[in-house]
Amino acid sequence: MKKHFLLLGKAGLIYFSWLFILLFIGLILAYEGTAKINWSAIIIIVIFLGLLIYTWFASYCTTQVLKLPYRGKLKLKQKAKIIWQWKFCQINQLKVDDFHTFYYLTRLTKKQVQ
Repeated sequence: MKKHFLLLGKAGLIYFSWLFILLFIGLILAYEGTAKINWSAIIIIVIFLGLLIYTWFASYCTTQVLKLPYRGKLKLKQKAKIIWQWKFCQINQLKVDDFHTFYYLTRLTKKQVQ
């Protein structure tokens, strides 16, 4: 079963920082522009929203594969370890190899909560 997630840790911080730079540039152009309809700001904000939706659907984890929005599929050698769990969310740690460790936040289903 696919679990979509939000990437945490160093990799998530870098990825989402670059993603939110687009939002801030779009907002700056929208507020500083003199035209009634600032098309460049609208285009940049639409690109940001598109990338945000793509990020949600392109990042998933199964028992054998980890897919990140900026990389191809990574085959997993071991299972994800639960670091923290509270109500409807859970933080997992996944060590892909000796150098790469990913942390991600997933939403728990009703079955998993009970």
